[in-house]
Order: sequence, then structure tokens, then C-alpha cells
Amino acid sequence: MENIKAHFTCFFLASILALFSSSAWSNNKSIKQIQFSLIALGHLQGQITGIEDSATNTALQSYLSAKKIHHNDQLLIAEHLLKSVEKAKSDVLIENLQHNLHITKQTRQELRDRLASNPQISIKDLDTFKYGKVIFVTGKTINIDANKRFSSNTKVIIIDSLINSKSRYRNEFNVQFQANSALFVINAASASKRNTEAFNFTYSSKANAFHSNYKHNLGDPWQVAKQHRGELSFNQSTCNVTLLEKSRTKLTCRQADRLMIEPILPQGRFTASLPSYQLVDHWQSHKSLPWDINIHDSYVEHIDLGLSAGVNLTIVDTQKYSGGWAMCCKGSGRIKGLRANKTYAKESWSVASEQGNSRLTLINSSIEGMWPTAWGDYRFTIVDSDLVDPAAGSNARMIIQNSHFDLISAQDGAIVQIVNSTILDADVKSKKITARDRSKIYLQNIKGLKDSHIIEVGNGKVIIKD
Repeated sequence: MENIKAHFTCFFLASILALFSSSAWSNNKSIKQIQFSLIALGHLQGQITGIEDSATNTALQSYLSAKKIHHNDQLLIAEHLLKSVEKAKSDVLIENLQHNLHITKQTRQELRDRLASNPQISIKDLDTFKYGKVIFVTGKTINIDANKRFSSNTKVIIIDSLINSKSRYRNEFNVQFQANSALFVINAASASKRNTEAFNFTYSSKANAFHSNYKHNLGDPWQVAKQHRGELSFNQSTCNVTLLEKSRTKLTCRQADRLMIEPILPQGRFTASLPSYQLVDHWQSHKSLPWDINIHDSYVEHIDLGLSAGVNLTIVDTQKYSGGWAMCCKGSGRIKGLRANKTYAKESWSVASEQGNSRLTLINSSIEGMWPTAWGDYRFTIVDSDLVDPAAGSNARMIIQNSHFDLISAQDGAIVQIVNSTILDADVKSKKITARDRSKIYLQNIKGLKDSHIIEVGNGKVIIKD
């Protein structure tokens, strides 16, 4: 009996080795698919190299034994692996990847150089790589040239790929992950020529995301958690995301090369001292906030707590704080004298709307720039201030005077007037003044203004006044 068992074991192992040497599995893509699946399912510790190795062979044997699969039919084994990944909960896959995936650190430029020759596909083509509810893409340059939505239990797995924006203007395209869908991005980069014409990854409901060794500019892509209840885990990757106030996101950033997050505060009183432009060993959000944010061994550029109606925020002992200031619906507000690189001993600014007052206080702190936004029937005036990316929409009105700004956008019938102001770093090609969807932007006496800055879309108009 023992001889029979020993003979069967040798025969089975020989079958596995034959499986890997067969033509069906000899290509790099297939082995990467096997390695990812085994790592994510908890059978293997290692890298996704696409190279056959003894550890992968042993892990595959363990998987097949557990599943009581006693054949070497390549297609059936691939089907079993993909079905196992499809059935597994994405948070379990993320936990396994965090513990079992080994990554060779690479800079953003090293990743770009290594992946530059990948064949190009459109985001619209991803469904052609679908196996059940798993989309597995490796070794491609994926052009984000359209809006795309993933829902249900779809799992999108992108390995060794470039992900590049083809937007004409900022945030033209949005890739949405809804319901229980999930995004896994491993060994990837984004290398868009015009990085501020970003696209968005937007997560809602219980969608999850796992990024490992995914390096990109902070705005390319931008990421948004909107009414989100899932997990976002960024490992040795660029960590950037807006956390809207109705989300309950679990966000973990480990060894981020660059980190900028924008938590939009719910109504209430908050006091914070925030890191900026420094390496942070550990930072955790306060339990009073709706999100669970954990940062480990990461280079933090900004943690930009955002204000809106009903928020009273005090920033203490913080240099180069930046944040959004979103006002909506009915009312008017005026901000004056929010200047960058000036340390304020103690000073406050307040604006009001029908939804409540909003107040910012700086104590022994400075700003790098603020981005006010106005929506609905709101009138926002900003004077003598340093701004980053202000915006107006939904028929709002915004007036900017004697200020500095770099990007500005108006949409959905909004009207913006900018007078006696300066475009920051005007020679940088990414600076854009964008009018969309019947909106109008009036410019008068703007230093640094170039024709290349102006974008008009959907009957939007940028009007230069003498």
C-alpha cells in the first residue's frame, strides 16, 4: 500500500512538472496568473515573476491536492484557480496579498521604463480579458479614454502594466468600482504626458482596492471614496484619495513614496496637528472621524482636512496645511488674506450658507494653498489669497481678486470672474482654465496667461476682458 501511495505521489508531482513545461503554461502571462492566484488564495509566498520555480510548483500541488484534482488538464486547472479567486471575498484576498506577496521596490521611473514597450489597449477592452467575474490583465498599457463602471462581484486584476490618462481636461474620465467589486494593481505605473488631466478611480458601496508597487503622479490618477464602506490598501505605492464625509472607508497606506489624502470633514468641531512634507512612522485618524486611516512608514506631502458647512476646524502647529473649502446651495461667503508660507500666530476665517457656518482657525500654522469650491446658488468671493484648484458648478458664482491660482474649472452653468490675479508656474503646460457645460470664466488682467491654458468643452466659454 505504501509503495502504491509513493508511486502515486511521484506520478502526481511529475504531472505537475509536466504541466508547467507544457506549451499551454509556457508563456509568461499564464504563470503570472497562477502565481497571483496562489498568493491571493494563501497557498504561496513570493513574487509574481512569470518564471517557473519550485515554490510555485509546490504551492500548486498543495492547491490541487486540497481541491482533490488529480489530473494535469491545463484549462481545467486554470478554470479552478479563477473560480477560487472569483468566489473568495476580496478582503480575504487583500489580507493574503499583504502577508504573502513579495515586491522588489522600484521607483516610478524604473517602472515606466520597464513597462514602456507594453502593447496598448483601451479601458473599453478590459471585458475581453474576463474569465467569469475576474478580469486579468498583464503586460499592457491601458489607456483611460472612456468612462467605465465595474459592479457586482467583478474583480479587476492589473499586473505589470501602465495605466495612462487620455483626458483632454481634468477628470474627464471616471473608472468606477461599485457594489462588491474590487481592483488589484501590482507592479504598475501611470505615465501620462499631461499628468493634471487626471482620470478618477472612484470607489463606492463595499468595493475594495489593493495597490502594490503602483507609482504615479499625485493627480494621475486621483481616487475618490464616495459613500464607501470598503477597504483601500496601498502598499509601497502612491497613496492619494479623497474621503467624502458620507464614506466609512478603511484606508491603509504602507511605505508610500508619496501620500496626499483629502478627508472631507463631517459637521462638528475638530482640532488637528498634521504632518506635511515629511517621513511619517505612524499616523492614525482620531476615533471621532468616520474613516479608519492608518499610515505607516510613508512620505506624507499633505493630509488635507476639508471644510464645508457646519465644520469648525482648528489647525495647530502645522506648516503648509492645504485643504478644500466646499460651500453649497444658498448663501454667500468671502475669504480674504489666506496667504501661503506665512505663519499665523492665531487667525480665523469664516463663511456662511443656509446649511450652516464654516470656520478655519490657524494657530502657529501656515498654508500652502486652499481650494475653495462653490455649488448650487452659492456666491463665493476670494480676495488676496493663494489658491490651488478652485472650482465652481451647478450655477454657482465665484469671484477671485488679487490672488494666485494654478488650476480652475467651472461646469454646469457656473460663472467665475478672475481679476488682477496671477497663474502660478504659468510655464508648466499642465496649468489649465477649463469651462464646461455652459459655464463661463471671465478673465481680466491675469499675469502668466497663455492660450494653451484655456480649455472649452460643451459650450463652456473662457472670456478674456480688456
